[in-house]
Amino acid sequence: MVVFVFEILFYVIFISLGILAGYATAKETDEFLKILNPGARLSSIVSMALIGGLIGAWIAPRFSKLFFMVANWLIGSVRKTPRHQFISGAVGFIIGLLIATLLDIPLLSIPFSTLIPNVGQFVGPHSLFHGSESGGRRRHKAPGH
Repeated sequence: MVVFVFEILFYVIFISLGILAGYATAKETDEFLKILNPGARLSSIVSMALIGGLIGAWIAPRFSKLFFMVANWLIGSVRKTPRHQFISGAVGFIIGLLIATLLDIPLLSIPFSTLIPNVGQFVGPHSLFHGSESGGRRRHKAPGH
């Protein structure tokens, strides 16, 4: 019963997304259609929405099958996991969240607006390729360029 409900839900979602994508595509090509044939506007929107809906209906069962394969794999792997490992992982996750929250409180009081741009000049990915005026690494050009 649950599988049937999810399959219907996938059909509704993917057909709706397909119709919306077809409609958006037709609206984007609207200017082009005005030049070709001014009377073809409504038929273009309807046909593109219909094609999008059909593509969504074609994709829905495949995505549903993939979703249930992944869900069954996850359920199987969770069932195989020993309880002590599952509980210790959950406790570690909660402790990590508490530590992150406690570290976040003092970090909020630091004025990052003056600190971050200066640090970013030295260690950011931008400095690796373009260098910075205040001493970041410079990119050397190959001879002849």
